Amino acid sequence: MPEQILSPELIATMEREYSLGPVSDAGRVDGGRMGTNYWLVSGGTKYFLRKYRPYGAARIREIHVAKHFFLEQGIAVIPPMRAREGTFFEHNGDTYALFPFVRGIQIERTELTDINFANLGSYLACLHRIGRDPVVVINEAEHGWERGKFDAKVVPIRDRISEKPEHDAFDREVLRKLALQETLLSKYQEPYVVRYPLHLTHNDYHEGNVFFNPDGSVSYIFDWEKVQMNTRAKEIARALELMIFNNGYASEAFGHAEVFLRAYAAEYPISPEELADGLRKRLQNLLYSVWVEYEHYFNDNSRTDDLLARETAWLDYHAGHFDEYVSTLTGFLPKSV
Repeated sequence: MPEQILSPELIATMEREYSLGPVSDAGRVDGGRMGTNYWLVSGGTKYFLRKYRPYGAARIREIHVAKHFFLEQGIAVIPPMRAREGTFFEHNGDTYALFPFVRGIQIERTELTDINFANLGSYLACLHRIGRDPVVVINEAEHGWERGKFDAKVVPIRDRISEKPEHDAFDREVLRKLALQETLLSKYQEPYVVRYPLHLTHNDYHEGNVFFNPDGSVSYIFDWEKVQMNTRAKEIARALELMIFNNGYASEAFGHAEVFLRAYAAEYPISPEELADGLRKRLQNLLYSVWVEYEHYFNDNSRTDDLLARETAWLDYHAGHFDEYVSTLTGFLPKSV
């Protein structure tokens, strides 16, 4: 069975790198939009195998350094296992890392409760407080945005669509989203300025990358591939969108956001002004984002297609309510820190 999922050559390399016994079983782990994951069994023990995207060895080493830093500071991280040299290995031009296989409770986004949101908020605050002055050097960082780069990406996307003899629903939604982005940029475009301290952030914090305990608290955080130096408020803003405003902006969603933000601020205080700065930066990211389109048209990756409607829905809402959105969310925080 493992030969059907993992090549004999890869299995041999892995057994050698980690001094494993023969691999008796293997399979693909479902989920994940960008990477490829597997499980395997050796000597009666189950492991998790991660095949990385082509980040380069320096970046993967940096990701693992960040994980170990947080682990040593008490954050629940699943660390990579030690290979012969380092914490990953290469095979036929691809990079892999082996992890213990950890079982945990995952909760669907629509099933999250205020207990979960409170725990998620306070745990993110703990992570940020630790990441305020990291003793490790992480070069990956938020670099802001440039209108010229956005325009340069939009042209080939439109060209690729225009080359098609017939446009499908995805093509039409892309064209609508691009037009909406250009309209909103004329209203909200602003220069990138770092006004608040940078933190070492997970940068992809949402319930899909979290295991929970039976009492609703966080047991593990995983999928650290986007870890970088960034403003903490922007990670808060992104987490709110992904976990709470993913399905709309009803009053119930704002209630969940209040629980999340108050729990965060109780653990690591943040001013309304700093949060507002993060919300504005997150909007800029959305206005300049075309990664879903690029994955579809140029990387032949359809696993991200469903995110297009979500991003467009966010932009539709912010087109008429962004200032109110910022005012409401910042109003949940204490006036002074």
